[in-house]
Amino acid sequence: MKKPVNAHVHRFGDSVALAFIGADGETVYLDADQAEQLAAAIGECVASIRTVKFSASNFGSRSIPPTAAAAE
Repeated sequence: MKKPVNAHVHRFGDSVALAFIGADGETVYLDADQAEQLAAAIGECVASIRTVKFSASNFGSRSIPPTAAAAE
């Protein structure tokens, strides 16, 4: 059974930080839409790292919620 997991992406200095809330160290399975959203968020964070100093960055964080199917 897949557990509903929230993926969070944020910038920490010059690193991309990923957190999978609710995974408890288990493998995380993403559907195609979630994977696409996660890839886009990581890409935006990388662009911020390459073009903006951390102190001037407004990247914030991105959250990819579980799909309705994962919550069933």
